Amino acid sequence: MPNDSLVSAIEAHALWSRPRSTSHAVVLAHFNPCGYRRPVQNLLRTLDHLADLDASVYLGHARFPNRDTGYTLFKQGVDEAIKMRVLSVTSESVWFMKEPLWDLVERTLIPAEVTALLLLDADVHFDSIRSIEDVLRTAVHARAAHPYSHVKYLDQTGRTMSRRKSMGLAHSHSDPLATDPRRFQAGFGMVLQRSFWTDVGGLFFAPVGGGDTLLCSALAGNYVHMESELVAQSQANWRAYKRWADSVSEWCMNDFAVADFEISHAYHGSHENRLYDVRRDYLRGFDLTTDVVHDPNGLPQWSPSARRTKASMVRRVEGYFSLRREDE
Repeated sequence: MPNDSLVSAIEAHALWSRPRSTSHAVVLAHFNPCGYRRPVQNLLRTLDHLADLDASVYLGHARFPNRDTGYTLFKQGVDEAIKMRVLSVTSESVWFMKEPLWDLVERTLIPAEVTALLLLDADVHFDSIRSIEDVLRTAVHARAAHPYSHVKYLDQTGRTMSRRKSMGLAHSHSDPLATDPRRFQAGFGMVLQRSFWTDVGGLFFAPVGGGDTLLCSALAGNYVHMESELVAQSQANWRAYKRWADSVSEWCMNDFAVADFEISHAYHGSHENRLYDVRRDYLRGFDLTTDVVHDPNGLPQWSPSARRTKASMVRRVEGYFSLRREDE
């Protein structure tokens, strides 16, 4: 599909005009500062899949000034007809935007009657379910739920490369290594009761990714093992995470379920190019309390002092996204 057709298919998708459900909401996030094609293709396929599952979908989208590409969505803004479904905002900082966009959509678009949100990566498909309600039923009596028990990782051709258990499943089995991201999958989706945002305030911000592991660790009450990684960034960032994780653990009260479904994760770049271990080093010296401010949209941005005194860190974080080479 040509660039323009791909973008137009997303902007005019039938999901945006469907009546909003008062029983559930599926929240997606999309940001593409390097103009890759695969994440845009994956988003369209996910929208088509969720339409088949009769999902009530919302999208948080971040644009980046001076980085408009053939794959930039909503360049001309969001049509009035879909403003209750799609939030498109501009960011001055190039970093990982998933958790901030999810938070922003929760605050601004989701009907008050919706009591639980399915936060979902925009590149996954549920296997062998007929309705999104099948997934959400798992969380009716739980504060949080991993919406899948196993994930299949697909290659460029759509064939399965590998399969892994979710952290939710490992936690349900009381595995002492349940929150180890090298053994179990943390991300791709989470169901949270709406009280999470009232009681905790929102998701933890991870500028180069990894927020899913931080969330799972906190929900499972097993976040002490994150200390060495966050202290390596700064003592202040560990203290900020520990305060947040304490509140998440208190809110969850170990009420963390898992849905017995399998998902497939669409390819957008190799595991090697994602630099999961190396990317943590880009945040040496990072202090969430002094290096981040929020713009009028509510999105996090580098603070003036961070840009002035930690310019090399700002450049490393921004450069990470070109290193991911998601179309290869």
